[in-house]
Amino acid sequence: PSIFRKNMYREIMARPQVTGAELIAAGLTPDSRFRELLDYAHKLHLAGIPHDSALKQTLAYARKRK
Repeated sequence: PSIFRKNMYREIMARPQVTGAELIAAGLTPDSRFRELLDYAHKLHLAGIPHDSALKQTLAYARKRK
């Protein structure tokens, strides 16, 4: 793989797939757990989970953590 492709991959993977704005739009209130939820969503992103599934799983995780 070329260096360009590696850098592009790193850049894409560094971007949040699920954002705090999406969690707020889904009805969550920003609090001290938001970082935990975004970290969870990022792990799903790294595992190759598609955005819609990652958002659903993150919201389900948030409901369990209440």
